[in-house]
Order: sequence, then structure tokens, then C-alpha cells
Amino acid sequence: MSWYCLSNTPNAVLAPCAAERAIPALQLGLAVYTTLRWPAPEPWFKRHWQRLHHHAQAFGLASAQEIFSEDAIYQSLNAQNLAPCVLRLTLAPALTDVTSFLDASTVLPLLLGVQTRPLPKLTLSPLKLQALAYNRPWPYLKHTSIGPELLHKKSALAKGFDDVVWQNAQGALTEASTSALLALMPEKTVLCAPTQDALDSLSARWLMQTLNQQHQWQICSAPLTLARLQQAEGLVLCNCAQGFRAVSSIVLDSAATPALKLLTPAWPHPLASQLTHWQNAYLNETAPCTI
Repeated sequence: MSWYCLSNTPNAVLAPCAAERAIPALQLGLAVYTTLRWPAPEPWFKRHWQRLHHHAQAFGLASAQEIFSEDAIYQSLNAQNLAPCVLRLTLAPALTDVTSFLDASTVLPLLLGVQTRPLPKLTLSPLKLQALAYNRPWPYLKHTSIGPELLHKKSALAKGFDDVVWQNAQGALTEASTSALLALMPEKTVLCAPTQDALDSLSARWLMQTLNQQHQWQICSAPLTLARLQQAEGLVLCNCAQGFRAVSSIVLDSAATPALKLLTPAWPHPLASQLTHWQNAYLNETAPCTI
């Protein structure tokens, strides 16, 4: 990962800095990030950057007065001539210690971390999920305090599951470890978890917009209770790096509770034939970036 000092002056160029400056914030989990496929069209990048900066403000890492040049950052990244990859951008304050973060009078410079990884192998095979009772801290923010989530996912993978999905104290499912959860309901309705329960996923929003504009589906936000999900005609995980993947079943975190069968492995939903089209359109960023 490469680190840069951010400047809120117009047309600022990213200035490289020592990675050690970001270590204290990363150790404390005091950073936010976003992930997208690269290269990306400028409007799509800006949407990710705006959400990242908003989360930095909500997390107390940046003030509303700090408006960094999206154009300059995009052009700086373009100038690096990165090969197609998954791009992760992290915003972290340059801490010296915990005290410097707790002191409200201290203005901490923001650092931008740029990290790449190979594009994932894409699959449209339906997924088997394990549901675990877990409340992710600040679920509406994409922050770096995700150690427990990764440990839960690692355990689920070792048991033969494809991913893990969280079940909150009220019994509703919220999101997967690194993916949003959408339920395709009867009467052309797509259901998503409330924003206080799950991250505002840009890929999920893209799919909901597509369903609404191209298929006249209604978009509803409500807790994804088991009663509602048992009526679902389909369940989809949405992830900016991997696109859209159907779910075949969810095994609840109780030996006495049978698996919640949402889809058959063949996924016979009427819109199943569109999944590949949506996947290709999304991953190639050919759809309008108006979300």
C-alpha cells in the first residue's frame, strides 16, 4: 500500500509520505475505506470518493470544510497507469498517539492509502451462507475495524460456506461480511435493509436503480426478517468488486433451526436470465453513473 498526504488546495497533486504515519490510526481502526474496480469512469470514481469523504466526516476524521479535489485525485491515480485491478482507497488521520485523536482542538492531516489487488474470479454459482448473530459496529460506515467480521468469515469458509451474513438482535438479517443483501420479493419489489442496519452499498444501489428503471420494480427499505425472507423469490449479494451473486440457502446459527431455503441452486427466478447481463453491465461500467 502506498500512502499520500492529502491537500485541500485546488488541483493538488498527491504527495507521497511514509507509511509509518498511518500505522497508529490503522492499529486503532480509525480509518475508512472504499473499494472499486479500476479503471473506472470518473463519475463512478467520484461517487465512491464522495461516500468515502462523507464517512471520514461521520467518523470524525475530517471536517465538513475539508473539500478535496476529486478531479486532482482521479487524475493522479490515472497517471499511475495501474493495470486492471481492485482498488482500495483508505483515509486515515496522521496520529502520533491516542491523545492526539481525542483532543478536539488538534487538526490532524489526512492520509490517503492506495492499495491494489488482482481482480477476483467471477462466478454466478449460487452461494450458501451461514447466518451469525452479530451487530457490526457503526454498520452504516465503511471503516477498517473489521477484524471480528473477517474471523467469522474465515470460520464460515472452513465449514464449507461461501460467506457469512449477520443477524441482528431483532432477528433480522442485515448484510454479508463484505457484501450488501437484497431480497427480490413478490409483486416486483426489491427489499433492502434500513441504512441504520447496513452500509449504503453503491453496487446494491446500482442494481436497485436498474430494477426500478428497466423493470419498474418498487424499492423498499425494511428489516430483512426471516418471515419476509421466507416469502422472497430471490436473494442477491452485491459487492463492488464481484458484482451480483445469487444465494441458494442460508443456514441459521442454531442447530435446532433448519436452513432457510430461499432459492434452488438453479435459481429459477424470472429475472435469473438477466443476472449475467446486469453483471456484465455493472462490471464494465456501461450503465449511467447517476446513483
